Amino acid sequence: MRRVTLEFNYQDAWKQIFGSNYGKVEVLEALRCFRCDTQGLALICRIRLKDKSMDVKDLVGNGLLTNLEVLYREKDGSLVVFLEGETVVPQSPGNLYRPRLLMARPPEFLDVNRMKAELVGKETEIKKFLQYTNKLSSTYKILGLTSVDTKAESPLSKLTLKQRQTLLMAFALGYYDVPRRISSEELSRHLNADKSTVVEHLRKAERKLIDGIIAG
Repeated sequence: MRRVTLEFNYQDAWKQIFGSNYGKVEVLEALRCFRCDTQGLALICRIRLKDKSMDVKDLVGNGLLTNLEVLYREKDGSLVVFLEGETVVPQSPGNLYRPRLLMARPPEFLDVNRMKAELVGKETEIKKFLQYTNKLSSTYKILGLTSVDTKAESPLSKLTLKQRQTLLMAFALGYYDVPRRISSEELSRHLNADKSTVVEHLRKAERKLIDGIIAG
């Protein structure tokens, strides 16, 4: 198994995400991304509306956006928002094979217009993926290509599915940021679960991870 690390130019993606409203919004920070694949996108960013009379909800339904939630209002008037939408990944031509790879972790923003993604797969699939990407886009750079130690166990593998999902969502939405960007109550709404259940999942997940760290 091999891991390829790529850097993508995300500037065109913002234009697709906001559509004709792109000129009305300024993306100040790209904070978190926990989905950017063929199934859709989900991310957190800080934006400023250029037209102060505009309602931020008016951004939805234009471009690729299907959902927008305001998580936090900064003192300077900018907004920290959670965005969901359709995929920014280009559709592949019918005769072009799409390689089968797994995302090693959620994509990471390097800055507003640059995203880093790590993909894992067989060496033959990695080669096909790079050929595939070359045909669809030239706005990427290879940052690394390494072997994957399949024997190494991720600390997250010790968690139950619910604990892992809750922890990753909490991290992505800024629950562990300082200052905290989202409350446990708001997090529970995103997960469609009771607040007490969400808090219990987080406490158990945190305890397991801390136990693993202390035990070495």
